[in-house]
Amino acid sequence: DCCLSIKDVRILAQHIRKNKKLTSLDLRGNQLRGDAVVLIANAINETDNLRTLSMEWNSCGVFPDGIRALSNAISRHKSLNNLDLRNNRIGSDGAVSIASALRTNTSLLRVDLRWNGMGTSGSRALASALDDNKTLLGRITIDDIVDVIKEEAEKDYQLAAGITQDVDSEDGIFALTRARLPWLFLGLIGGVGAAAIMFNFDTIINDYPLILLFTPLIAAMAGNVGVQSSAIIVQGLANDEIKGSINNRLFKEMLLSALNGVVLALFLFLFMWIWQDNFQTALAVSVSLIVVVIVAGIIGTFIPLFLHRKKIDPAIATGPFITTCNDIFGILIYFLITKFILNI
Repeated sequence: DCCLSIKDVRILAQHIRKNKKLTSLDLRGNQLRGDAVVLIANAINETDNLRTLSMEWNSCGVFPDGIRALSNAISRHKSLNNLDLRNNRIGSDGAVSIASALRTNTSLLRVDLRWNGMGTSGSRALASALDDNKTLLGRITIDDIVDVIKEEAEKDYQLAAGITQDVDSEDGIFALTRARLPWLFLGLIGGVGAAAIMFNFDTIINDYPLILLFTPLIAAMAGNVGVQSSAIIVQGLANDEIKGSINNRLFKEMLLSALNGVVLALFLFLFMWIWQDNFQTALAVSVSLIVVVIVAGIIGTFIPLFLHRKKIDPAIATGPFITTCNDIFGILIYFLITKFILNI
C-alpha cells in the first residue's frame, strides 16, 4: 500500500502494456487520482489476457475522467472476469457509468462494489445484477427477461386452457394426454352433474319445452361471464393492482354483473315475447339470466382471489374450472327460478 506518483504510474502503465501475459493486476491502496487512473485504464485496454483487476482504496470515483476511462476499459476488456472496486468513492454518477460497462462486458463473473456511496440512482442502476454486498451475482440480459416472460405467459395460457403440465405440440401422445385429461375429466363430471340437475326438473321440460331450448344459452352466458371476471382479476393480481378487501371487490363485481345482466335480459325478454308471445315464459328466462350472470360474476371474482390467498396460481381459475362451476350453478339457478315463476 502506497501513494504512487504520476511518474511511477507512467512507468507502471508501460510495463502493463509490454506484459502480454499479464492475467492479474493488483493496485489496491495506491490512492490513484484522475489522471493516474486514465493512464492505467488506457494501458489495460492494450492487454489481452487480464482476468483479475483489483483497485480497492483508490478514490477513483472522485475524478470523473478517471471513472469514465476505467468504465470504458471494463466494457472493452472481454477477458476480464473479476473486478474489485471497493472503497473508491464511486458515487451515483460513477455507478451509472460502471453499470453501463457491466451490461456491455459479458465476460465478467464477479464484481465487488461495496462501500462506494452510490446513492439511490446508482444502486438502482446496479440492482438487477448485484446482491446486498454489491457483489455481482450474474448478468441479466434482455433475452433472459424475454424468455422468462414467454415461459410465464405460456404457463398461464396452458392453465387457462386446462393443461396442467408444461407441454408443447412436439411432446408425445401420452404426455399430452396426461396434461389434458384431468381438466377434461372435471368437465365430464360437471356435464354429468348438469344432466342430473335437469333430470330432476323433468316436469318443467315436459310442460315447457321452450325452457329446454334456452338451457345452452344460460350455460354459455354463465361460462362467459365467469371467464371474463376471472381473467380481469388474474390480470390485476399479476400486475399487483388488486388492493383492498375481497368484499369490496365482490360488491363491485355484483353491481357490474347486475347491470350487464339487466341489459342482456331486456333484449332476451323482448325477443322471446315477440317470438312466442308468452309473457310468463319470457319473464322466467330473462330473470334467470340476470341472476345467473350475477352469480357467475361473483364466482369468477371470488375463486381467483381465494386461490391467490392460498398461494395457488389463480390462472387455473380462468379455464375449465370456472366454466364447469358456472355451468352447474347456472343450470340449477335457471330451473329453480323458472319453476318458481311458472308455479310448477
